[in-house]
Amino acid sequence: MGEAYWGVLIITVDSVPALQIARTMGAKAVETASSRDEILEAVALFAREHVLSKSEFRPGESHVPVSGRVLRPHDIAALVDASLDGWLTSGPRTELFERQIARRLGVRSALMVNSGSSANLLAVSALTSPLLGSRKLIEGDEVITPALGFPTTLNPILQNGLRPVLVDVQLGTYAPQVEEIEAAIGPRTRAVIAAHTLGNPYDADSLAKLCKARGIWLIEDNCDALGSTLNGAPTGSFGDLSTLSFYPAHHITTGEGGMVAFNSPKLRRPLESFRDWGRACYCPPRRGRHV
Repeated sequence: MGEAYWGVLIITVDSVPALQIARTMGAKAVETASSRDEILEAVALFAREHVLSKSEFRPGESHVPVSGRVLRPHDIAALVDASLDGWLTSGPRTELFERQIARRLGVRSALMVNSGSSANLLAVSALTSPLLGSRKLIEGDEVITPALGFPTTLNPILQNGLRPVLVDVQLGTYAPQVEEIEAAIGPRTRAVIAAHTLGNPYDADSLAKLCKARGIWLIEDNCDALGSTLNGAPTGSFGDLSTLSFYPAHHITTGEGGMVAFNSPKLRRPLESFRDWGRACYCPPRRGRHV
């Protein structure tokens, strides 16, 4: 992944001096910037000596564990940098992270949430909103999903009173075939949610075309596959919605965290409302505007 991604908790910032980031993100007056920079340099030094592995990470050579955080001194300094701004919830850094992820995926928008599991729940729940008119999902509608997968890909279907229709996967890729999904489509099929398991992309391009032709929503569970591509396009860019996880087991981490990415402006309001306690307006923290 790129080297300048951060969320509610900043995790990865490379090649950009901490002082420059502090100023860019609205730090204190210039006369206090030097002391801030000294704090961050001290934190990075402490992390290097007492918190993190002494071995230097060498791309292409160093071992990267299949699960667990991989942090460097500037990552720990970035955590403190965020705290010095006093932002304990989402704020300007989160908004920047959302824009960067959306740009990385080539989609219009992305919304930060507290986990990949919550991202899946939010994506499915938003499709039940009356704001979507005749396209909203109602109780008893069918949602096709693979029989093998993470529980929180399946659970949101049940939590919303929808009926899961299970399709098999192929050995080796653990991904469903588009033909299997097409055969499972019935009169009440309204959506498909499927994960790119362990970073192995299924044929999301063909599936997206099938779903569009049938008027069916497609949700890509992209939690395992940030950075994967299919036919030159990023996974997570084919569906109506896609989800990401930033738990330490995944490609980049915010500690806890997830995201829903989407293209249609019509999805923003229901997504924000479901995420933010059902509010009909959206009032960002520390701001007095309504949109």
